[in-house]
Amino acid sequence: MLSFLPLLTLLLTLLACSAWVHTQARRSGQSRAMSLVLAPLGGLVLTLAVAWLAGAAWSHFRDKTGPLPLELDVAEEVFATESGGLREGCGVFVHRLTEASRADLAQRGLAKLQPARTGRDQPTYHRYGAWQRTSSGFHVRGEACTDLPDDVTAMIAKARETGFGTEGHEFDLLADPVSGLVVFSFNG
Repeated sequence: MLSFLPLLTLLLTLLACSAWVHTQARRSGQSRAMSLVLAPLGGLVLTLAVAWLAGAAWSHFRDKTGPLPLELDVAEEVFATESGGLREGCGVFVHRLTEASRADLAQRGLAKLQPARTGRDQPTYHRYGAWQRTSSGFHVRGEACTDLPDDVTAMIAKARETGFGTEGHEFDLLADPVSGLVVFSFNG
């Protein structure tokens, strides 16, 4: 959330400068054209600042279980990080399965996951391919573009060795019955 503070500071500074110049131009009776140009510019800067804040708030407070299929019942969020702009981004979300869901996954394996092909929030967007056993080569897209703590990197590496994975358009999903972790990752 701190990554947008420099941009927000810049936008608010521009807005304040624009408002000051506009006020000074009106007081001194100088060019009306200058104030007519600066007023919309201030409005544009304010609009961009509000849009940026709304996007940051949406990103921070949205439900991060939305991309997960209903077949994966999660108990808690273990780790979450994401970065990016209004259109593109990347991130890694790690959740812990409920004990019942973990035990079911351990017992049934791929049979439990084969029907798990769509996310909770946007079934038209979060569509996954066939599930398969993973290995150390399973691609977790968000690792390449986020700065993950060492303990999270180690958790993901262990989950790859004993888990099941699937991919979608610009995202992937890893579910591990041994650790009980679900890792959703995206880049794009």
